[in-house]
Amino acid sequence: MDSVLGAFSRAAHTYDTGAEVQAEAAGRLLEILPKRDYLKILEIGCGTGILTQGLAGLFPDAGIVALDGSEEMIQVAREKRGLSGVCFTPSCLDAFHLAGHSFDLVVSSSALHWMGEPGELFARISSGLSPGCVVAFCMFGPRSLEELQEAGEMALGQGFKIAARGFFDAAEVREAFSRAFSLQLFEQKVYKRTYPDLVTLVRRLKASGVVPRGGHVPMVRSPGAFMRLEEAYRKNFGEIRASYQLFFMIGAKS
Repeated sequence: MDSVLGAFSRAAHTYDTGAEVQAEAAGRLLEILPKRDYLKILEIGCGTGILTQGLAGLFPDAGIVALDGSEEMIQVAREKRGLSGVCFTPSCLDAFHLAGHSFDLVVSSSALHWMGEPGELFARISSGLSPGCVVAFCMFGPRSLEELQEAGEMALGQGFKIAARGFFDAAEVREAFSRAFSLQLFEQKVYKRTYPDLVTLVRRLKASGVVPRGGHVPMVRSPGAFMRLEEAYRKNFGEIRASYQLFFMIGAKS
């Protein structure tokens, strides 16, 4: 988790330029969110405040606590328009005491998939909430960047493995969420993007803090390896494209 946090902290000032899919996912989460007069909202993994801005606009009278382990990300979020009333808190979820805050809405977009096994994660969140608290999460799934994974294995060998391969699948996430909360909605979407070349894709990923890696070493160690990867990509798919698998879930603490 420390290496992930470090990568996002280094990308704080470029994150929004590469986080097109994350922004679209935040918009979708806001669309399906039950509209009520929430008094106190917690956002887990607020990053640069993409979702936070939407929450502040929809619920201007609510007290919003925006949590993130990266102080660099929070510094960027604090500078955004309309967020002066948000309580930005530089803390990881493990160090934040949920109990006693009486949140009536807990949200997270494009963050929880980095925070470990969903059963333990959702149970930990649920244990600190009061009955009736609404929860709304968006997480990436293991099919994200599957084209890059396939091309990497072809060009660079079976040791090539992107981080998304470690994410949990829809059945696992849904089951874990249903154990911790009363499930109201579970939705799976796949967003697709095309890029002019592999360099553009990798730069977008790096800008958003997602640095593709193969095993425990950098994805590409030479110009020749990068060329082989792009050739395999185009041979398999005819273009440089990427799929992003996302799970959206709405529920409540029973």
